[in-house]
Amino acid sequence: MIKFFLILNLFLFFNAGFLKATNTTNAEVSFENKFSDIIGTFSFSQIDNQSTIINGSILGLQPGKYGFHIHEKGNLVNSCKDAGGHYNPYNVDHGNIDNGHVGDLGNIIVKDVGETIINVVAERVNLTGKYNVINRTLMIHGGEDDLGIGINDGSKKHGNAGPRIGCGVIKLIIN
Repeated sequence: MIKFFLILNLFLFFNAGFLKATNTTNAEVSFENKFSDIIGTFSFSQIDNQSTIINGSILGLQPGKYGFHIHEKGNLVNSCKDAGGHYNPYNVDHGNIDNGHVGDLGNIIVKDVGETIINVVAERVNLTGKYNVINRTLMIHGGEDDLGIGINDGSKKHGNAGPRIGCGVIKLIIN
C-alpha cells in the first residue's frame, strides 16, 4: 500500500502542470443594424491569460477591406461616434494586430456579398484584468485600415480606416 501512495505522489508531482485548473472567460457582441445595414454577432473567448479568440459572422458589407477595431468606450450613441478612439492603454502609435493599439485588429476582408466569417487570434486583447475590453465597443469602419504604415498623421492615429459603419458593445457572459 505504501508503494501505491509513493507512486501516486510521484505521478501527481510530475504532472502537476497538466492537472492545473483553467479559467475561461467569454464575451459577446451584437451588431443590431441601428444606423447601417450591418448585422452580425461575435464571440470572444480567453482561457487563463492566453490569446483571445474572436469569432464572428457579419452581413451587409460589400466586397473589400474594412478596418476592425476595439474602441475605448462602450457608447453607441451618435452612430457610434461617442465610442472614443481605438482602445490604446499603452499610448502607442496605431498598427496591426501584433503591434500598435490593443484595439487594432487589422482588416475584415469581404470576398463576396453575403455572410462573412471572421476568425481572429488576438494576443494582446484581454477579457480580464486591468486592461480588459469588456464594455468597450467593437467597431467596423467604412474603409481599409492602412495598419499605421501610411504617409499622413492619421495613419499613426487611426489607420485612415474611414467612417464608423457598424458597432456593438463587448458584453461579458456570466457562466
